[in-house]
Amino acid sequence: MNTKYLPGRNIILTFLTVIILTGCATKSTSKSQNSSLLQSFEIISDLDLKITETSGLERHNNQLLTHNDSDDTPTVYFLNTTGIIEGSTTFTNMKNVDWEDMAIGNSSLFIADIGNNYGNRTDLKIYKIPVSKVTNPKVEPDLIQLSYTAQTEFKRKNQNHSYDGEAIVYLNGELLLFSKDWVNFTTDVYRINEKLKNQKLERFQQFDVQGLITGAAFNNKDRIVLCGYNSSLEPFIAVISVTEGKLKLTDRIALPIVNGAQVEAITYFGNRGDQEVYYLTSEAVNIKLGEDEATSKGQLYKLTLKK
Repeated sequence: MNTKYLPGRNIILTFLTVIILTGCATKSTSKSQNSSLLQSFEIISDLDLKITETSGLERHNNQLLTHNDSDDTPTVYFLNTTGIIEGSTTFTNMKNVDWEDMAIGNSSLFIADIGNNYGNRTDLKIYKIPVSKVTNPKVEPDLIQLSYTAQTEFKRKNQNHSYDGEAIVYLNGELLLFSKDWVNFTTDVYRINEKLKNQKLERFQQFDVQGLITGAAFNNKDRIVLCGYNSSLEPFIAVISVTEGKLKLTDRIALPIVNGAQVEAITYFGNRGDQEVYYLTSEAVNIKLGEDEATSKGQLYKLTLKK
């Protein structure tokens, strides 16, 4: 999602800010200042310009799978954990209208074409393929068509509605979609049955995350971690506990990225001792200075949380 407008923030960056943002690419490790849950946060690297719009992230075969959103072909990129692209697959039987996240579950890869910045889409869908065929460009996907039961108007709106979505996880045999609410800065949770081809989504829970949710990861046990940012591009994670299928928001932690970032994706990578390891990515930011234009590259981050 290219950020052109955010409520409460007029994004005008001076030349000095461009220099500062570019300087943020240096590697650093920070301890949490506001929660004992966050053990460390590290900027790993700048991302290749091929993935300036990185918007989804998953672990598969010890690699990171990612994709761009609406500014790219229907392509999944394979990264190592230093952020280097090691390969890619461009699918011939899919279309990237606005890919926003991916999830793996029950031997399937789900790619969520659910971005809805302007609230006017009537073609929201999730592609489902065997994860073993992620390198096959000609794989035939199954389709899950989606719509929001509560949405009755599809007039184009400028990021001023509650029916956008950029985050999914696979949990207990179903997908959970976490909304990106441009109006209330909350997130609504919707259940998606992977076996139904057409579904109307009913909200079953809501969390006051005080920001825009852009990605989600499940630790395969008892925790969902959401990522996002507020109207000033200050990134954060929201931690949700999972107990017998019940969800509860337990923590909201600001991420120590100087001058902020448009963090768009997160995935759980595994345990290291008494810590959980996650990777996150941010999009590049385009900055116009008069007739000139500069780009602050997207970045790869590593996050560890106390188990």
